[in-house]
Amino acid sequence: MDQIDRKMVIGFLKNGRAQQRSIADELGISPQVVNYRFSKLISDGVIKGFKLRVSAPYRGMQEGFAAFQGDKEYDGDGVDSKLRCLERITLYGFAGKDREDLEAKIGKAEKELGKSLMRYIPWQDKSLELSSTDRTIISLLQQDPRMPFSAMAKKANIPYSTLKRRLSKLEKNRVIGIITEIDPSKAGVVLYSLFLEHPDRIGNILDEDLIFSISDRNGGVYVCCSETLSQAKRRIDQARKIEKTAEVMIIYDYEFV
Repeated sequence: MDQIDRKMVIGFLKNGRAQQRSIADELGISPQVVNYRFSKLISDGVIKGFKLRVSAPYRGMQEGFAAFQGDKEYDGDGVDSKLRCLERITLYGFAGKDREDLEAKIGKAEKELGKSLMRYIPWQDKSLELSSTDRTIISLLQQDPRMPFSAMAKKANIPYSTLKRRLSKLEKNRVIGIITEIDPSKAGVVLYSLFLEHPDRIGNILDEDLIFSISDRNGGVYVCCSETLSQAKRRIDQARKIEKTAEVMIIYDYEFV
């Protein structure tokens, strides 16, 4: 792994559908070099795959997060993501059919793992009404999260320009996201998460490192990635100057169900 490989990994973490040509342009190298390195990152197990994630409200669900201390794993009902952290803390994402069901599932996890260190259930609603075209796009991405635009347009019989516009809107409204699954121990990058009580105060401090976030006026969970530990520390220090109570965890492994 060298700096170019790390930059490529971060590029795919931020955008799982990033095209190799756009990454080549950004890094100032040829598409052929990017293609070779991309294939090697996959064969070496640095990039393990790509997965479509549909936001909970668009699955008819309510989502929430809870962090637990200890090494015990929990795979109970409702768990749809895990962020394992060096601090012997695992941040779990839960999904339930409604707030009551979600609270019950987190409560069930607490019976096995002990009281949660922190808990966050964001306000959730549907900001976009899905069209039949949107549902077709989601269905195709479930088959192949990195399916080329041209192949999607052909399979769905949708004009190329319409497909790109609707896909962009789905991403912008956080209806969908493409999760890039990596092995952090091989990637040589620093993954970290922050629990913030007042994310509106942070502004764009984390934008350069941000992979994804879920937030509202009551708090937020931010997952970020830096090339180096010193770069991550600078971002975290900047955030903590504004919010001293920010909880920070270094991620060494993660999974999305």
